[in-house]
Amino acid sequence: MKPPKALWIGIGLGALAYLVCMGIALASGVQVITPVVAVHPTKTRPLLPPKTGPVAESPTEVFTRQALELVDEKGTPDAIAFVQKRLTEDPTLARSCHGVMHEIGHETLEHHTYQEALSFDTKVCGSGYLHGIVERAFSKEPDPATALAKFCTSRDGRCVHGLGHGVLLHTEGDISEAIPLCSLLTRESRSYCAEGLFMEHFGKDSTGNLKLTEDDTHLLDACHGLRSPYADACYFYGPTSYLGRHTDDFTGALTWCRALGGGSNCIRGVGSRAMKYHIDEPSYSWKLCAGLSNSEKGICTDGAIGYLLVHTESFQPAKDFCATLTGDDRSLCDAAILKRRHWFD
Repeated sequence: MKPPKALWIGIGLGALAYLVCMGIALASGVQVITPVVAVHPTKTRPLLPPKTGPVAESPTEVFTRQALELVDEKGTPDAIAFVQKRLTEDPTLARSCHGVMHEIGHETLEHHTYQEALSFDTKVCGSGYLHGIVERAFSKEPDPATALAKFCTSRDGRCVHGLGHGVLLHTEGDISEAIPLCSLLTRESRSYCAEGLFMEHFGKDSTGNLKLTEDDTHLLDACHGLRSPYADACYFYGPTSYLGRHTDDFTGALTWCRALGGGSNCIRGVGSRAMKYHIDEPSYSWKLCAGLSNSEKGICTDGAIGYLLVHTESFQPAKDFCATLTGDDRSLCDAAILKRRHWFD
């Protein structure tokens, strides 16, 4: 609806009268005070640093993402084949592939039952896939004490290790509740369960962050007062957390083990981690062990060769490595293989 014509005439006359009055006032020297209209300054966003795009993924993150996408899009066998192919293309990925295989195990259970997931079992990367499906499936069991018996046979150390991970996940990280569950297993299985339990305790969460917040001097507090096999496994995996804070400081880790009373199992653990984190270069861990006293050299070597066997699931790569050594060094290396001669029976 248009405004009435009379309204427009009224507005026009009012404006004309105002201008006439203003002209008269100015001509007579009267000061005219113009009303001030408050003007609010435009609000601006705080200055931000130049946008450089998303933070680049690390090689391990890319490796993990690509593998999990394959699980979802093509299936677990394709994802495992992809991991094997990438390891031949880039041997440095072997340093992180055990964790990637854990994640493939988790993702597989989003598409398959536990029994179906077992059909894809592989020993690639130290049986990380099996550990992953066992830990995830067990962590969701409503009655963990009853469920223990149905997951693994007493002689299947690979499976029971995964069960140890699952036990700690089920108790939401409470070691005091997890140990009694492992203790329900046979004597033969308890050490495997303890290893999985403490590997989980000292490791990283699903986002790659260290779970423990204690300073270095208290990282082994959980180990003191435990009995075998739990103390052994605790001291063995303790260096994982130290090295998570001090990347590749294996010499510092050895000093840390001695200072905190970690004993031989802690030294063995440092040797094992040195081999794991540089599995594409076995001589790296040997250089670390070779510089130690005779007693510690043997312990460190034992840990390093132990992990090489776990990763490759074969004696041959370890034998080939030992063959590059001479004298007492060769003897220590061969002894580490000999004590595990029953592993792949």
